[in-house]
Amino acid sequence: VSGTLIHINDLWRTVLLKGETTGRKPFELTIRPSNEGKRNFILTSADAGESLKIMDFYDEMQGGKLEITGNYNDNLIGQPLTGKLLVSNYHITDAPILARVLSVMSLTGVLDELEGGGLEFRNLEIPFIQSPGVLEVKDANASGTSIGFTASGTIYTYADVMDIGGTVVPAYVLNNALGQIPVIGELLIGGDKGSGLIAFNYSMNGPTDEPNITVNPLSALTPGIFRNVFDFFGRGSQNQNLNSDSQ
Repeated sequence: VSGTLIHINDLWRTVLLKGETTGRKPFELTIRPSNEGKRNFILTSADAGESLKIMDFYDEMQGGKLEITGNYNDNLIGQPLTGKLLVSNYHITDAPILARVLSVMSLTGVLDELEGGGLEFRNLEIPFIQSPGVLEVKDANASGTSIGFTASGTIYTYADVMDIGGTVVPAYVLNNALGQIPVIGELLIGGDKGSGLIAFNYSMNGPTDEPNITVNPLSALTPGIFRNVFDFFGRGSQNQNLNSDSQ
């Protein structure tokens, strides 16, 4: 790695770094002052999995192309970073929490893929706001041939606790394709990016390494436009507990 760093008044005002991961894939990090008391943030990497692991953000991703863009707002307390994380063409392997969800939902074929060579995904998009000790996520989505996900919520990094909810979309390519039909498609899947005709509402609450996972089995039978309205088993209610020993 090589570059230039400028630190003024407890802030990294300028960061210009270039380097390679252990797999000799290039990465680049840039932080530059902008107007109105903001700083631009750009991180790119030709190996998303290795880069996210180095940053101690996520360990179960393999490969992929990474781009994170955003802006620090130095006018606000804590200088929050508002941005978006994008990853393309990656695999997920050895993911215990994901395995628990797939197992209880009886998606055995997808689970076999995960425990074998890993699940292949085409895209991951996570809009976020990062403040000291808190990471807020809204309308995140991931899409692959076998399965897709959406997610929104908060991760309290200072306490290693999460409160996340969204949908699991099996047979993603076929399932989501119906949503591309004008007007009718929006009624069927509800207009949520990354969702599908058949989608299960889920929530994850508690410690980030082993959260409580719940799901609404009725949500798969509900048209997408009403899925959130009729989420009787939503977060904070008496949901069906998806512990590893229940069905």
